[in-house]
Amino acid sequence: MRKGAMTTIAPTISAPSTLTPTSGGTRDEALWDACVEFEGLLIAQLLRTVHDNLPMEGLIPRSDGERYFQEMLDGEYAKEISRSNPAGIAVMLYQQVRNL
Repeated sequence: MRKGAMTTIAPTISAPSTLTPTSGGTRDEALWDACVEFEGLLIAQLLRTVHDNLPMEGLIPRSDGERYFQEMLDGEYAKEISRSNPAGIAVMLYQQVRNL
């Protein structure tokens, strides 16, 4: 690999077919949805932390409206990220709680 070349890691983690609730009923489906939603909340918190650490000063100062919009946008990004390709937290949480 060249010095300074960036590598890309493709997301490969998804819920195995044995974990996705197909015939387990509404309880397993609700549990899976809750696990994915919890993962979305964690991702939203991560995005919020990243944006909170960006410099606030610039050519055009950020308004309160922009901050609120950014928080809502981060929340929607997090939901979409966790629905489209769970990072593994939802899968592990589902396995742990399902066996209770």
